[in-house]
Amino acid sequence: MYTGGSHGAHFVAAAAAKTLTPYSLELGGKNPCVVDASMPDSKLELFATRIMWGKFSNAGQFCVGSDHVIVVGTPEREERFIAYMKRASNEFARGQMARIVNDAHFGRLEALLGGTKGQVVHAGDLDRERLSMGITIVKDVKADDTLMGDEIFGPLLPVIRVDTLDEATSFIRQNETPLALYPSLKSWLT
Repeated sequence: MYTGGSHGAHFVAAAAAKTLTPYSLELGGKNPCVVDASMPDSKLELFATRIMWGKFSNAGQFCVGSDHVIVVGTPEREERFIAYMKRASNEFARGQMARIVNDAHFGRLEALLGGTKGQVVHAGDLDRERLSMGITIVKDVKADDTLMGDEIFGPLLPVIRVDTLDEATSFIRQNETPLALYPSLKSWLT
């Protein structure tokens, strides 16, 4: 049994094939959150808080964790949503953030963040000695950004703004099928 990303799955599958050992793969992915333009402004803060709670839980290190946020609408709507995420992140930061699983994974996350072309709008504290990394929000992220390659599996959160829901759908379909999708359905946020 293997749970993780597609990179490690290749090694597991190759090793199992040599001895015809049965195996199961549970792979994560680029699980998007979609903030649809039809969502009323009054519900934006609630959805942002729920996304941040997911990123705070185990420092975003779980297979169905939100990997990135796609905001449909104007730049002003994106800014409001980011402000709500920052506020929620600051609230959660008062608690004890989980540690990153090991030094190699911490280094991978640092490299992803260091290679981004996006703008860091909310920086979490980094402490390599303690393997502690706070939630970090990055906006203006494009499809070819380092943050959009493999599953992040950590407390880094790229934000992508698009004009229409069709653009959001196209963006999601550029990647492998995600394990989870978090749409902002009005009926879920009541």
